[in-house]
Amino acid sequence: MAEEHTVRGWDVTTGASCDTFQQQTGRCVKGAVVYGKAPGRRSLLFRDLVYDAFFDAPFEYSATMRVHAGPLPIKFASFACRPSDKFARLRSVPGMWAFAPGHNHSYSPDPAVAQRQRLADSTVVLEGRPTEGAFFLAAEPQPGQANETDPPGRTGPCVLGLKDVDPFDCCFTTRFTAAACYYQARGEDSIPITASGNATLVVDDWELPAANFGATIARVPIGFTSALTDFRVGINGGPLGRQFFLEFTCEDIAFPPA
Repeated sequence: MAEEHTVRGWDVTTGASCDTFQQQTGRCVKGAVVYGKAPGRRSLLFRDLVYDAFFDAPFEYSATMRVHAGPLPIKFASFACRPSDKFARLRSVPGMWAFAPGHNHSYSPDPAVAQRQRLADSTVVLEGRPTEGAFFLAAEPQPGQANETDPPGRTGPCVLGLKDVDPFDCCFTTRFTAAACYYQARGEDSIPITASGNATLVVDDWELPAANFGATIARVPIGFTSALTDFRVGINGGPLGRQFFLEFTCEDIAFPPA
């Protein structure tokens, strides 16, 4: 996980970083870059990937988010996220290749057409060994996750109820940074996650739908960059040239005693 993928996200219509005030689902995708390789020498194509990721144990914390709209920060919201082992649902979506402007899966030689094809592409091709590939999976709450983690009545969009600014609940919005802070404090640079899900597999002209491919369970350590522990999203030079951004860091997060 990295700040540009997980906090800012990618605009599926332009391929650029998401605009602060156009964060809505279907326009802005946020998630993680995944690395993998085909088990043999033959290339494999995957689509309709859906994987639910879980912590090893229920994860809980409390946090305070601050807003900067001038020289001094102001406490914006405080909340407690209840214990849950749910981390996120990761899936393939159109726009998942926005992060990789050089990606080309048999696209048109016309650059403008190729960009539209890239932003519409939701498939993953893993080349035969030993080539390792990188691809993006969008993150969203698992079904029922907000009801498990957030206080009753606070399961809607985190920032003033505005889904265009943040479509997710506060515990999901802060979950990636909180997890990174927790494991960084333990001297680790990855989050141990177990993922369970399925995908449609295509090899040459042969296709195995997700329903027949079956669920797979994998141990997936999710690495993170140090920038992820400083959650900051907003704009510089807004009205009257002032800054406006939301922020919280590891110092704003409290975990229960071990």
